[in-house]
Amino acid sequence: MGIVLALGAVAPVAASQRVPKVALIVGPVGGITANYRALANDAARVARNAGAQVVKVYSPNATWPAVKAAITGASIVVYLGHGNGWPSRYRDQLYPPSQNGFGLNPVAGVDDSSHQYFGEASIDNVRLADNAVVVLSHLCYASGNTEPGLPEGGLDLATQRVDNYAAGFIRAGAKAVVAEAHMGPAWYVKQLLTTNASVLSIWNRSPEAHGHTMSFASDRSPGFTSRLDPDNASSGFYRSLVARGVTAGQVRSSAVGTVTGAVLGPPPVPTLANAALQFGTLSLSSLPIANTATRVTIPVTGNAASIPNGAQVGLRWDPILLDAAPTPTATAAPSASPGPTASPLPTASPGPSASPGPSASPAPSSAPTASPTATPTASPTPSPSPAPTAAPDSSPTVKHGLFSLPTAAPEDPAPSASPDASPETVIPQEAPAVDLVVPERTGSVVEPEPAKRTADGLTVPVTFPTAPGLYRLVPSLHTASGVAYDAATQALLTPVIVRIGGRIAVAYGAPSTLTIPAGTAVSVPVRVLNSGSEAWDVSLTLQPGQEGSGDYHTAAFPAVLTGTWVSTTAAPVPDATSTELDASISGPGGDVSVTLDVTAPVSPGEYLLLLDTISPTHGPLSALGSAPAIIRVTVSDPGPSPTAIPPQRD
Repeated sequence: MGIVLALGAVAPVAASQRVPKVALIVGPVGGITANYRALANDAARVARNAGAQVVKVYSPNATWPAVKAAITGASIVVYLGHGNGWPSRYRDQLYPPSQNGFGLNPVAGVDDSSHQYFGEASIDNVRLADNAVVVLSHLCYASGNTEPGLPEGGLDLATQRVDNYAAGFIRAGAKAVVAEAHMGPAWYVKQLLTTNASVLSIWNRSPEAHGHTMSFASDRSPGFTSRLDPDNASSGFYRSLVARGVTAGQVRSSAVGTVTGAVLGPPPVPTLANAALQFGTLSLSSLPIANTATRVTIPVTGNAASIPNGAQVGLRWDPILLDAAPTPTATAAPSASPGPTASPLPTASPGPSASPGPSASPAPSSAPTASPTATPTASPTPSPSPAPTAAPDSSPTVKHGLFSLPTAAPEDPAPSASPDASPETVIPQEAPAVDLVVPERTGSVVEPEPAKRTADGLTVPVTFPTAPGLYRLVPSLHTASGVAYDAATQALLTPVIVRIGGRIAVAYGAPSTLTIPAGTAVSVPVRVLNSGSEAWDVSLTLQPGQEGSGDYHTAAFPAVLTGTWVSTTAAPVPDATSTELDASISGPGGDVSVTLDVTAPVSPGEYLLLLDTISPTHGPLSALGSAPAIIRVTVSDPGPSPTAIPPQRD
């Protein structure tokens, strides 16, 4: 008679024969997840044909609770997905909570992209079958490599990565950990289930073997030996084995699985959906500047005590539109030449490069500690349209970059071809290779941090992305062990749009639309914010005679706000206008309300008024990636001119 389990499934009577349990795990890897599922299914067919118990946990339902249940008691564990190892560029030391394990779905059933790492620390809570073998397929780091596009770093680093990635699985009971970055797992599963060869012999006979084998005593797992077989004598680390004298026969003889094992439903998922909780819109403690540290606070009202101690908050930065790379010629110096004590004017340089990965090391924040309010539904120009003659103090506010802006910088013109040049056709002779080892992508990694409960809500530290641009910041709530709460709980949290500034950056609060009679002069209120980490203006020591002075003296050159008309119908437009920006706002976080005096075009129609900031040291900030503000202007007919009334005759 079967037993009714708590999850509602029925477990049949256990069979007396024990067979190997083969757990097949496929993590989310974006567009190639389907390829990984196909490779895992090939291994599943081989395992079933050999009489093994097969348990499949595939993205988008490969959460840690499901994977933990699947690999417990497994004789063979196969994992295809993202790898996060060490040494790497993302951390200065080994970090067991997220390194050397699995990249899995944070919440079941969502997508094949977002992933959360469960590293050695999680695997320590699992017990595999005795003499188990773990096969890591198509991972970064596990076999000694890094990520496509990143340098490997040499044999010493490769050896450390292999040794580190195997350590947690070995503590869980594995006697061998195989990593093959360019080969599906089915071949290994067949060898382990149908031969009596040693795992070392199986590894040596792999179809991907190169004959460059080198071995080292394991530091992390005493008594084990680490082996690498790179593509070349000392590079291309895509094959590895960490093992201690186990055979395929021993793997099968230690099996604890059953062919007629119980079919269980999904493991229970923690929830706070019925806890009478309300989460407010998150806020940042400092100006959002690339690669600087800040704190995120999520307000909590209602039954806040229902959130268990040790709860963690994950933050995922989904890039919407990254800023264009700065142009190398965007440097404009004042016309006055510097005096003897003046330093050369700095040239514009690009902001920090993007570092998409598990957790870039935070850099100290140079931003002020104002508390902006996030506005996830803000329009591209976050303010109502004032009347054309509105006073300066009615200009729109800038909420420290947390609003949407058009982020496409002007493109460089294509080089013109010589009139005599003949057209050239460039076609590669061979199609590019398909590499199923995929690097990290900014916005796909969820890495929870322990949250501090304060009177304002849940607060966690975070580092802004290294690439300036527009992002969607998605918060998530996790238990103390890092397991995400269910989808209903996550739906209580609100994503926001965040504008990340670079070293030199500007943001605007400007009316989205204006209606002005043709030829009319008006004052447009604009708020300008220095959303970068450096000042815009410059002070120079000038020589006697410069600017009409007889002595050496200091002169300040402020940044200016410019307005340029663009006609959508090629109609004539007035010249660009400008106004100086007060030097008091030149530093990071400084903002000021100014009025820009403009005259409307003389022909009625639809126009654009583009606002840009020009720095005396860096030139137009739009050339450095800060998108200009765009005001859509309707120029109306001024109406009939008054005519003289003819004198009346008697």
